[in-house]
This record gives sequence, structure tokens and C-alpha cells, in this order.
Amino acid sequence: MARERYYELDVARFLAAIMVVFYHYAFASSAAGNATVVAFPKLGSLSQYGYLGVEFFFMISGFVILMTAIGKTPKQFVISRFVRLYPNYWLGVLITFLVLTFVGHPKYSVTPSQFLVNLTMLQSFLDVPHIDGVYWSLVVELKFYLLTFVAMCLGILRFRRTLLVVWLVIAAIITSGVRIPVVGYFLIPQWAGFFVAGCTFFLIRRFGPSPSLLGIAAASFALALWSSIERGAGLEERLGIEFSTPIIVIYTSVFFLFFLLFSLDKLSVLKRPEFVTLGALTYPIYIIHQRVGYVLLNNLGETMPRFAALGTTLAVMLFVSWGMHRWFERPFTPVVRRFLQRVTSRVPGGVSS
Repeated sequence: MARERYYELDVARFLAAIMVVFYHYAFASSAAGNATVVAFPKLGSLSQYGYLGVEFFFMISGFVILMTAIGKTPKQFVISRFVRLYPNYWLGVLITFLVLTFVGHPKYSVTPSQFLVNLTMLQSFLDVPHIDGVYWSLVVELKFYLLTFVAMCLGILRFRRTLLVVWLVIAAIITSGVRIPVVGYFLIPQWAGFFVAGCTFFLIRRFGPSPSLLGIAAASFALALWSSIERGAGLEERLGIEFSTPIIVIYTSVFFLFFLLFSLDKLSVLKRPEFVTLGALTYPIYIIHQRVGYVLLNNLGETMPRFAALGTTLAVMLFVSWGMHRWFERPFTPVVRRFLQRVTSRVPGGVSS
């Protein structure tokens, strides 16, 4: 049975991606020395909180991944996640490698061996640098997928409310300063509040609100707020630019309000099929926009006004993202899916087609 398409999430994905894009282009481009010839002081002050778009992504992921896992076998889950992440990622890694190698950037370089390891998406586990800065969040996603996969294999996903509470409690303990090395590494405590929130709002959407689910959502909000404020403080220390705690609280609260209204089916205004295109652009632009965009922004900034350079860079990245989806992801993903289904079909508990 086909799952319901949530067009509201397509809008949320795109908005989260645009937040991150403007954070990099209008703020981090100059604040972190990534673009050497352009700066956007006023726009940058508005865009400096765009880093929180990643936290919004993690909430969306919590919702979608739990929805994907329920009713699936572990192998079906792995295949669905693999074909969702890897084909476009491979192309994004290739594009970034070629641009950094043949066009170059004063701050970034890449080697062939680094490129090959990055194709696995496991470079962080192998202590190999990312060839694009945004890849760190994909590693966080992989850890979340691993937690979900383990729960499915152990047959304990049906105890999801209990699991979410346990995850929150352990994450809160680690966040308070207690070190639990291996557990802390895989339970991603810094982001647990957002993932748990997404999962909880999925359960509210599927089964309706209840005191227990609303309580878990409230607890995840508290942990998410703490994590967002701590991350802002870390950026402030690293970049030497003030990050306002009240603004961080407002952004995080808006994310949770969006999901609360969405889980209660109160965002019917966003139920429009045309928003599927926005959702389709999100992953490609996220994985290619940063360092490729910095290269383009640097080069265009030498030949045209800075806002024209910014607009052109954004337009090019959106077009490339659309091309990746239209001419690569759509035709290639089904091929990868069929191959993986064929390879795993003889394994006990094989994936049904």
C-alpha cells in the first residue's frame, strides 16, 4: 500500500535547504573566509541563523525515517535509504571533486584518494576529511539510520515510545556532561532532541495526540533548545560574531510549531502537488551548494556586482540541482533499487519487490 505523500514536508525541506544555502553564501562566505571577494553585511546578519536549517532537516528526517521503517523489513529499509541517499550523493561528490580540482578555491583542495573514500559516505568513520563541509550532517543521518536498523533487527521498534524516552534521557545525561564514549557517539546526543521530535510528531500524525506523545514532544523541545543554544555559542566563539539566544529560541520554536500544526493536519494550505518539485530539489542543492557555490561566488564576484554574483550563483545551483534530479536521480535510482533487490533476493528474509 502506497504511503500518503506529505506535500507540507516538501515545503519544509526546501525552506530548510534555502536557510542553509543563505547561511553559507551570505554569512559564512565572508565570516569564515570562504569567499574572498564578496561580503553581504546586512544580508549576512539575517542569514547567520540559517545553520538551524540543519536542525529542521533532522526533525524532518525523524518523521520520515520512522514512517519509512514501520511495516518494512530491515533489508527493505536499508535499500530504501541507500537509493535515497547514494545516487545523488555520488554525483554530488564527483561534481565537487571536479570543480575543486580543475577550478580551485584558495581555501579548499581535494586528492583522488580523498574523493574515492568520500564516495562511501563513511569518510568520517575512517578519519578522512569531507570534500564538502555539509557532508558532516550526512554522517549524523547515517547514525540515525543505524539506530533505526538495529531496532528493526531486534524487533523492538514496536516499543517506539519507550525507545524515544530512553534515547532522550540518555542524550540529556550525556549533554549534561556525563561521558559515555561508545553510546554517546552513536546516540548523537547533540541532535537527539530533533530526531526524537520528528519521530514523535509522526506518531501524533499517525495515531493522534495523547498525553504521553505530547510529553515526549515537550521534552524533545527542551533538549533541542539546549542543543541549539549550545551550537550557537560554539559558532560565536569560533567566528567571533554574536549569536542571539532569543533569536535561536524563536527559530527552534517555529520549527516545533510547524510540526505540531502539521502533525495535527492543520496546514492544508500547503497540500499542493506542485510542491513536490521543491522537495525534489532539496537533497541535490544541499549536497553540492557549499564549496562549489563558494568557487562560483568567488569567480563571479570578480566580474559583477556582489548581489548579481549571489543571484547568479543561486540560480546556477538550483538549475544544477534540478538537472541532477531530472537527468540522474529519476532514471538511475530505479536501476540501483532493482539491482539491490536482485542481489538480496536469495538472502533469508529477502526483500520483496
